[in-house]
Amino acid sequence: MRLFQLCILSFALTLLSYGNLSFAQEQPYGTAPATEEAKEATETPASAAPAEEAAEATENEKITPPPEEEEIFEEEVLQEVPEAEAPEGEKGKPLPRKLTIDAVIVVKYSFGDGVEPYSIKYHINMGGSLKADVGMIKGNAKVATDISGFLAKSSAFECLLKISIADVPYEIMFKKTSEDEADINVSFKDQILEDWESLCTFLDASGAKFNTRGAPERWIGTALEKANPSLSKLSAPIDPKKTTTQKFTISQYTIQDEGLGSAEISGTGVVTIEPERKQGPEKKEEAF
Repeated sequence: MRLFQLCILSFALTLLSYGNLSFAQEQPYGTAPATEEAKEATETPASAAPAEEAAEATENEKITPPPEEEEIFEEEVLQEVPEAEAPEGEKGKPLPRKLTIDAVIVVKYSFGDGVEPYSIKYHINMGGSLKADVGMIKGNAKVATDISGFLAKSSAFECLLKISIADVPYEIMFKKTSEDEADINVSFKDQILEDWESLCTFLDASGAKFNTRGAPERWIGTALEKANPSLSKLSAPIDPKKTTTQKFTISQYTIQDEGLGSAEISGTGVVTIEPERKQGPEKKEEAF
């Protein structure tokens, strides 16, 4: 009975073992058993991976900044095109100018008795700086003389001429009337007086000297009053970028000096207007 029970028990165990084998999942020959990670991957739905990748791509698009190359390129383009500079004198500020008046008056004096004539050249200079479109320049004219010949000459003596000129105060009124023209008015506060002195020397053995002086002369003042166009009504061209000029002339005229001779006077002059530009920095030499 016990043997029969053992046989029954053994048979039952055998059936149970075969049953377990029949219900177990078949594995291909030579394949290793599946791990827990593999099972989890197998259990994950196929549509989950693409969804997660799409979400990550969308998130990256939000976080990732736009390419910097385009911005840098735009900045370089703007730097390569400099802003146009406005001409000097604009931007609401008057253009500073330098105004100069130069004149030369020539006096040729001839004696009636055949004595050699003498001549005098007067060089007159006036001017200054103007900081506005309307302004005044005040000063004393600079006058230089160039004398050739003798005031008087004979076999016994010869006389040289010396001319001294006192201060010549003047005023120059300047007014810009348009973009390319200005009015100029020159006036002298006093008469221009010339102090003539004769420096004579005897030609004998003694070589004695004597000097004489007469009343002041007014050759310069009289000549400037005859300038054409008039110095009191000048219209001169102006330019913000270059120097401009306006000429005037003194046509030749004659003054009779009763009992002595006659003088022929003529002259020319020019008004120069120059824009005063700021000097840029000096260029430095680069060492190689």
